[in-house]
Amino acid sequence: MSKEGITKIDAALLIAIASGVGYGVVYIYELNFLSYYYLPDMYIDFNLKTIVRPLMLIVFLFSLVLLIDSFYNNKYKPMPQRILEYIGIKVNIYFILGITIFSLAILAGYIGDSNASSKKEYQVIRKEDGLYLAVYKYNESLIIAPVDVKKGIILPNYQLVKISSIKNSEIVRFEEGIDVKKIKNNTEFEK
Repeated sequence: MSKEGITKIDAALLIAIASGVGYGVVYIYELNFLSYYYLPDMYIDFNLKTIVRPLMLIVFLFSLVLLIDSFYNNKYKPMPQRILEYIGIKVNIYFILGITIFSLAILAGYIGDSNASSKKEYQVIRKEDGLYLAVYKYNESLIIAPVDVKKGIILPNYQLVKISSIKNSEIVRFEEGIDVKKIKNNTEFEK
């Protein structure tokens, strides 16, 4: 980027990069959230609600990096940059952006898994054949799974149910959280 400031092309490029990184961060978060429940990535749903928060965070971080870059010149460099250059690693704004994007990806994966494993409040749905927990919203449906309330375990026998068809449900707090029974492998699967 030029020292004169951000040009229109630079701004457009930053918006495109921020959008791509935003989608990537959401994908990694959702992938790790779903993997806790042993659900495949085909249920990842990109919508306005899932994109806006990470995109705003990324725009903020990119703006912060650009602000830092504009304030610091060769006479004074930020502490992390001085340390990296001292040990022989050449640092520029693109290196910092790369590290920032990589860190966001790692953080998104960790937070996705952590949010799923620490979730305590679930929508419990009463059906004729038992109790089910809503584990994820996909489009206009919920992915539900049977639950053993006494053991605090979700059985990974998922169903996709239209939200409009749910009649008898309530939000229940599971103080100890909910575990997911490990899925069967092909040798355990009954025909």
